[in-house]
Amino acid sequence: MPSLGPCVLEGAGGRVVDRDTGEPIAGATVIERWLGAGRMGGPQPEVHARSTQSDAQGGFAFAAGPAPGPRLWFTKTYGPSYSFYHPSYGLEHGGEAPAGEELVLRGSLRDSAARLADLAPYCRGEHEGRGARRLAEVACPLDAHATWPNGSPRTQGETDPQGRRTGIWTFHHQDGSLAARGEYRAGAPVGAWEFFDRRGRRTGPAVTP
Repeated sequence: MPSLGPCVLEGAGGRVVDRDTGEPIAGATVIERWLGAGRMGGPQPEVHARSTQSDAQGGFAFAAGPAPGPRLWFTKTYGPSYSFYHPSYGLEHGGEAPAGEELVLRGSLRDSAARLADLAPYCRGEHEGRGARRLAEVACPLDAHATWPNGSPRTQGETDPQGRRTGIWTFHHQDGSLAARGEYRAGAPVGAWEFFDRRGRRTGPAVTP
């Protein structure tokens, strides 16, 4: 929560990592946001949000600094809560930072189809606020991020007539090396999945959804 007294947002930081391998996720857009109470059971309005990028080690930080206005202090506000977007992982909500602990946001390539689908309302403009606009800015249109900046594909696989992932899919690091391999059925991950580092070494045992 914002501190009492001067309208200053506290600093915060943490890491973005792969849920299955523990490897850092670089280049993720991390969003810190505060939500209001809402009215008559309606959606919670976004009171304020700010964003930053994770570095090569998956680290990110928000500096302490003045808030844009006193609204955080004079209305019922919830937060801060944290989310991150990455083209390979989609949108992951990380929840709130535990008091006194490092904030760790986790994403999984296995769940990326569903997490990319979660971005559709943002691309349709159904959410308002600075955080929502930032997500739409970096994530939409979704098919614009099918490849890495060097043109290497992020994923390879087939979809069924309903557009759901099916069969064996592979995920790739930016240099084209294999990052993960596993099977989908009707858009859901099934069976044992394998994960690899950039040297081609398997990172731990196969993971089953």
